[in-house]
Amino acid sequence: MLQDVLTVKPLTDYKLHLLFEDGMEGVVDLSKMIEFTGVFAPLKDRSFFEGVYVNPGLGTIQWANDADLDPDVLYAAVSGQAIPDFDRMVSSVEGDVIKLYRPRNARLGKVTVQDTIAKRQVQIDLPESEYAIATSAHQQKKLIICYGNLIKKSRLLKLENPHSLAILD
Repeated sequence: MLQDVLTVKPLTDYKLHLLFEDGMEGVVDLSKMIEFTGVFAPLKDRSFFEGVYVNPGLGTIQWANDADLDPDVLYAAVSGQAIPDFDRMVSSVEGDVIKLYRPRNARLGKVTVQDTIAKRQVQIDLPESEYAIATSAHQQKKLIICYGNLIKKSRLLKLENPHSLAILD
């Protein structure tokens, strides 16, 4: 899914109207999604609940006490789609190499790609030979493609078990 929340409007009965970056919009009933305990306990107070806002850095909704909800969970609730299992998703990353980092004598180099499909930055750890290919693509200002398992960790996307890295013409 990987869709950020763009707007949020509190409604009655612990419901929120959400608009996502792909145009999907709808209402979620938080009283059926969360328990009002722990970090969510202050949300029982209606005025606190109505203080919900969009945190663009996280791409999701948040409250003053830093409580937030995963945007993929919210998107699934609005769209009726299942939450993707990112740990098993075989995917391709295609885009510009925007950042390269390899400490001296390190076995792996870190490459950050601005993926043109997911519209997100994806980090890939590459062995020296494939890191050299990514470096060449960066210098030539060419796109790369790489396959692997797309893992979502918080707001970070990482391509694990990368293979078949290639420069696109």
